[in-house]
Amino acid sequence: MKKQINALQLHYLLKELKLLIGGKIDKIYQPEKKELVFVFHVPSKGKYFLRAAVPDQFYLAELKGDTPEKPAHFCTYLRKHLSNARLRDIKQKGFERVVEFTFEKEKKMHLIFELFSKGNIVLTDDKYNIMMPLEVQKWKARQVTHKREYKFPERDINFLKLTFDELKQLIEKSDKDSIAVMLAVELGLGGVYAEELLLMAGIDKKKKKLDDKELKNLFKQCTEIANKKLQPHTYFKKDVVEDITPFEMLRYKDLKSETSSSLNHALDSVLSAQKKEDAKKDTTHNKRIEELKRIINKQELRFKEIENAIEENKQKGELIYENYQKVDALLKEIKKLKEKHEWGEIKKLLKEKNIELNTKDKTITLDI
Repeated sequence: MKKQINALQLHYLLKELKLLIGGKIDKIYQPEKKELVFVFHVPSKGKYFLRAAVPDQFYLAELKGDTPEKPAHFCTYLRKHLSNARLRDIKQKGFERVVEFTFEKEKKMHLIFELFSKGNIVLTDDKYNIMMPLEVQKWKARQVTHKREYKFPERDINFLKLTFDELKQLIEKSDKDSIAVMLAVELGLGGVYAEELLLMAGIDKKKKKLDDKELKNLFKQCTEIANKKLQPHTYFKKDVVEDITPFEMLRYKDLKSETSSSLNHALDSVLSAQKKEDAKKDTTHNKRIEELKRIINKQELRFKEIENAIEENKQKGELIYENYQKVDALLKEIKKLKEKHEWGEIKKLLKEKNIELNTKDKTITLDI
């Protein structure tokens, strides 16, 4: 399944998230480094869990899921400033993959979700001065760091407010290889929805220029695709989720699909199940790693024992070599004694010379 949220998907997703407006932040959790779960209490509606795993996931979840006992620093900071804050507004900035939540407590604050590039979550004051980012990020033209003014990424044309003249000029001036690439990149539609738009308009995606009739039809479809009735579909390819879309898609007409009551529900049913499966795999993987570590540690200990035994036997061999005549004379003496005496008698005779004899395994211990 495609991971990152598309700008058009986000546009439809936020229509559903408007139900959170007027609600208060009850709790905030941070299950992973770049994942937060916000618990909202909305009057007359109840409790909602908003899961934001930037840059890939942003949806209402049915369950809170597992959370760490000790909150991370960023989570603690958000709890301090946003607990019991009331959500006043939700909006998508232009046609970017950026969501702005406006909260009010003693004063207004903005919580900004960046669902592009590496992803980020940023808390600002009412004048958009950064109070705390989840992650400090720096680019040539833009910096997201403490105490700086937050700068929203912007493109020249907002697809949601596109005019016929803007579309016409964009196509005429474009140096892209095809109309599909132009729509995907310069309007920010992405490949999937750019091609869907052209299918709706009946225009070959490889074309570079359009005649007046095609241009008018394309503009009509631009307006239509931005204002479709929500009819969330989950599409499958060989029983694996291929995509989740806010409406029925022509490009997926040959794929098996399921409809959902909401886009959030469709995302939650797939992504939460995927999260559980990933966690299960991680647990199995970690168990295997621990098992291999135990085997390696055991082998390392055995290797150390062998090394020590080699060193010990080497020292014994060197001592024997250095005292070869003494050892050789003793062995010859024992051989002669064996001709006339039993082992018990030989033991007594050797003890007088401070030499120990083990009659059971016939070993001799002496000081060298």
